[in-house]
Amino acid sequence: MVSKEELRAKSMIMRPGLGRLTGKGAIVTGSTSGIGEAIARLFAHEGARVVVTGRNVDRGQKVVAAIAEDGGDALFLPADVTKDDELEGMIARGREYLGQIDILVNNAGRFIVAPLEVLSADDFDAFSRLDARSYFQAMKMVIPGMEAQGGGVVLNVTSLAALDPMPVFAIYGYVKAGVNQMARAIAREYSARGVRVNSLLPGLVLTAMTDDSPDFDAVQAGVPMGRASTPMEQAYAALFLCSDEASYVTGCNMLVAGGA
Repeated sequence: MVSKEELRAKSMIMRPGLGRLTGKGAIVTGSTSGIGEAIARLFAHEGARVVVTGRNVDRGQKVVAAIAEDGGDALFLPADVTKDDELEGMIARGREYLGQIDILVNNAGRFIVAPLEVLSADDFDAFSRLDARSYFQAMKMVIPGMEAQGGGVVLNVTSLAALDPMPVFAIYGYVKAGVNQMARAIAREYSARGVRVNSLLPGLVLTAMTDDSPDFDAVQAGVPMGRASTPMEQAYAALFLCSDEASYVTGCNMLVAGGA
């Protein structure tokens, strides 16, 4: 079995850039750590100007510093995406910085894993607001501008749990599945209007959210490839979906789960 130390060592390793997003402007929510950080860093590495956003200012500034050290261009804008005014303000300031928003990656989220008898209606509402309503609101705020400028790409980061019913993942899986369905409907709505909408469904990934899980090794042992993913492996899948190489790909649920 691959150790956590080995996965951490590879977590942010990027191959030489090919300029696949040169001239593009991207907003990546929840990009102060984990998958979102990897996406932000890779997109900048591939030529995009990137808005990094999240609630943790210190972590956000560290991501921007890492991008700058790599020769990329990024700005951190703090925002709680569950608050409409903060989300709208971040998107407006991001548009000013980028010139136009070519790519929106909805990635902000967290885990909610607990037995049914422990979960509450407040848990349901709070998680839905973060992992579904914020995605919906961001798309409403960004997609009309993408259509007006002649095109754009939206990527929603969801989960393998949207497809595979897992014990203690009831709310998490329900919300992620709903986002996938919403994304596919919006993709069809805008497919002839220049805007592509896809979803990335990661399996087990070693991030700060999963690192402390007592079940990590057991779950990793059950992955057909025999190991968890690194954040950057997810980011490379996101790069394909958001690049012009995927110009005919919309309404896609791309599962990146090592065979799970």
